Amino acid sequence: MTMKLSEAIRLGAMATPKADGVFFDRRTEATCAQGAALLAIGKLDRKPRHNHANMTAAWPWIVTTRVSCPSCGKRGSVRSLIIHLNDEFGTAAGGHGWNRNRIAGWVATLEPMDTKRTGGRRLRRVLFATDRSAASRAALLAVAGLAVGGGTEVVVLHVDDRGRPRESEELTGEVTCGLIALAVHARPEVRHASRGGAAGQPRWRVGG
Repeated sequence: MTMKLSEAIRLGAMATPKADGVFFDRRTEATCAQGAALLAIGKLDRKPRHNHANMTAAWPWIVTTRVSCPSCGKRGSVRSLIIHLNDEFGTAAGGHGWNRNRIAGWVATLEPMDTKRTGGRRLRRVLFATDRSAASRAALLAVAGLAVGGGTEVVVLHVDDRGRPRESEELTGEVTCGLIALAVHARPEVRHASRGGAAGQPRWRVGG
């Protein structure tokens, strides 16, 4: 089963800045709420028409469900109101400029109750080594997708080889808080190593 839309929006928002009026801004690598969701499930396309189809294929209920805008009362499909809430006032959607996490919270109140997930053996623990690179941000999407809403613990690890413990703790804490907001059981771990050396061996076993 596809990840819940609210979870996908939050997950994609962790990896990209916010965009208005487009699924994906190539100049800034920013995404709107819909673009963030598609990024999280690996369906964000360079062609907007494909993204429209990908959204309705992944979450068909957003087209058939009609509700009122929580800010101004405007009626429309959930999908049209996601755009309306995401974009700033004065854009084509004439919206409210909500951040994507706020939009995700609203979407979560509307989602279908069926939250069954596909079967299979779940990992008990996943080790996620993080830094501030683009590769690390991209990998975070996959890791969170594996663990969201389940019994998998994610250990957010950073190896400090520059003697900057406070910066390392802030990094792992930031990533951990983002995962916890997605209902992922996560905890930070910082290990210290001399430049070019190896970090100490972990005291826990990774995997199931």
